[in-house]
Amino acid sequence: MIDFYLGDNFFIYKSKKYENIYDVLVNKKHLFKMSELFTLCAAIGFKNNIKLPVEKKGTEMRSEHFRKDCLPDVYSMIVNDPCIGGNIDKFENYEFIKSAFKKIEEYAEGGIQILCQEVFENKWDGNSLDEEYDEYEIDILRYIYDKQNKPAF
Repeated sequence: MIDFYLGDNFFIYKSKKYENIYDVLVNKKHLFKMSELFTLCAAIGFKNNIKLPVEKKGTEMRSEHFRKDCLPDVYSMIVNDPCIGGNIDKFENYEFIKSAFKKIEEYAEGGIQILCQEVFENKWDGNSLDEEYDEYEIDILRYIYDKQNKPAF
């Protein structure tokens, strides 16, 4: 496995609009680490080719939290995005990685919007996620499974 290196830390921002979802799933339900949920949302956005601008920045995460668990997935998205990557030699350039993460933020924004529309549905009222509901993990896994096994035609 490649040992990914980020150099100096930088901030990665979640959307203010969806901060409550991150809070519920990470801090209250303890289903994910923050970097894992962010990466999952980015992967969903990437898979569906949906990048949305983060209109209002929410709480930041430090890039150092992506070192072990999520960087290979994030770097795969960067390399495979025709507008961002393609050249693995660029990964040695700190400024390139920092700017590429801004695009990953947009994929995460698109992915969390998809989760709100297709997974959380009536559990998300546009401002907050229902904290009493206990099957978010099952719903997310079901969504991923269904998308993965969806027939081509």
